Amino acid sequence: MKRSKRGGFTLVELLIVIVVLGVLAAMMMLSSTAAVSSAKASNIIAGLTTFKKALTHFYIDNYDKFVKENGTYIFKNVNFKNGNKTEPIHNLGTLMQKAPELVTKYIGNSSQFKFDKQNWHNDATGGTYRFEDNGGANKRTAWFVGYTLTDEEIASGVNEKLVARTPSVGLLHNQGTTGVNGNSKTQVIKPYDGGKVVWMKVLDLE
Repeated sequence: MKRSKRGGFTLVELLIVIVVLGVLAAMMMLSSTAAVSSAKASNIIAGLTTFKKALTHFYIDNYDKFVKENGTYIFKNVNFKNGNKTEPIHNLGTLMQKAPELVTKYIGNSSQFKFDKQNWHNDATGGTYRFEDNGGANKRTAWFVGYTLTDEEIASGVNEKLVARTPSVGLLHNQGTTGVNGNSKTQVIKPYDGGKVVWMKVLDLE
């Protein structure tokens, strides 16, 4: 008597197929998550760099009106034209409010710069810090712009991608305040190693 042909898979074979498919799906999810976090990190770096370039152009155009008054650096008698409106510019804080227009004027309609006032900011002192780097070997005053990472961005691994890119793009981490001098704070600045806020120095002052 001939043996009947097998009509389907055994339970073991089905389980093996399910396990293999599960492993493949997990690998694809990990790869997709890594790609998303890498893209987000690149966008943050591009945004910081783009604003820095725009600010540099603005400073070059108005350097003769950039003065120090009462220990604070400000633009004096400088206006920024936005369409039919002309608005005064005083410091980094007011420049941040005009960030999209500033980028459009000096860089063009940059798709790399996505401005969200809830995430992009300078600090309460107008972005001016007296900071130390290289273990205190260098002490300078500069303007910084920061980007605050969301909890979702941190959870997705954006921090790790930013840390990996820090040596090549110069991202900074604010280690803490060590003193106050007028409107400037003495900061210990080191390369970015994770944290809620990613800083970039956008203009050396002294």
